[in-house]
Amino acid sequence: MAAAGEETAPILPRRCPVLLRVPLAYATAGDAADGLLNGLSIESLQRWTLVYLGLSAVAFIVVWLVGYLRRPG
Repeated sequence: MAAAGEETAPILPRRCPVLLRVPLAYATAGDAADGLLNGLSIESLQRWTLVYLGLSAVAFIVVWLVGYLRRPG
């Protein structure tokens, strides 16, 4: 109990946080396919994601090799 003259914090009702009501992951690729924008298919999204990751990996390796070869000594 609070002493005389001290204020206590109000007791708030326990509610479910907002993030627990929002799905953060999908069980299957078909679940995500219904929510894609502009009529994209999940197959094309996965394909272009892999292309992007592959090109960025090649670019990283090229930059690393150029830096290694230009290193003095």
